[in-house]
Amino acid sequence: MFGKLRKSSEKNASEQPVAVAVANAIPEDLPKGSETVLLAEDEEVIRAYMALILRDVGYHVIEAVDGEQALRLVHEARGVKIDLLLTDIVMPKMNGKQLAYRIGQVLPQIKVLFCSGYPEELAARNGMIAPTVRFLQKPVVPQTLAIKVREVLDEANMDFPQGTLEDEPSNVDDPTQNGGQAVLCDDGNL
Repeated sequence: MFGKLRKSSEKNASEQPVAVAVANAIPEDLPKGSETVLLAEDEEVIRAYMALILRDVGYHVIEAVDGEQALRLVHEARGVKIDLLLTDIVMPKMNGKQLAYRIGQVLPQIKVLFCSGYPEELAARNGMIAPTVRFLQKPVVPQTLAIKVREVLDEANMDFPQGTLEDEPSNVDDPTQNGGQAVLCDDGNL
């Protein structure tokens, strides 16, 4: 399906064995980009992994550890065009749905790609996301990440996700509860 693998140009390979292993596993023929991606992911290893892949295929990546930091970075980056918000759905302090809404108020043309360890259907059914949003299932492989990011960036401008903060379910920060239904997976353990 994909061609040759690239060799990492990482120096100090002994200090960054995971980064080198990931970089060496990224196929050379993945879709490339030069846009700016704001990556909001609370799991450090996942955030570093996704950022490495995105940078390797040419994107400029701004990393945030949670929704509050992402929003702060948007306000600090005035004049920098941020093309895509790639956000985890379940994060402490501010979930991905709230973050997308708030950033959309500041940057109405931004495209949004939600990601989660929860299956898309379950996340939609539990009100964590609208059924029509762009979604990326974790764990993610380099090919899937690069292809999905490129697809979302290449889409014609769409209306910003519908709804208001008031429309959000009060339990979105606690996805294990939704109308008495238990969710049988844990975002942090996938």
